[in-house]
Amino acid sequence: MAVLEVSYRGMDFRDRAHTCRGRVVSTAGNRAELELWGEDDMGRRTTLGSAEVIYDEEFSG
Repeated sequence: MAVLEVSYRGMDFRDRAHTCRGRVVSTAGNRAELELWGEDDMGRRTTLGSAEVIYDEEFSG
C-alpha cells in the first residue's frame, strides 16, 4: 500500500455490526486507486477513505 487516507465521520459501536467496503476507481500499470468506506448497521457511511496500492503485475489476472 502506497497511500492510505481515512476520515472518521460518525460513531461506530463495538456491539453493532460494521462493514468495510470499497471499489476500484482507476488502474494504471501496477497501481490501483481505491475508494474505501465503512458502514454501520443502518447502512450509513461512518468512515470514508481512499488508498493507492501497488501490486505485482503477475497476479493482476
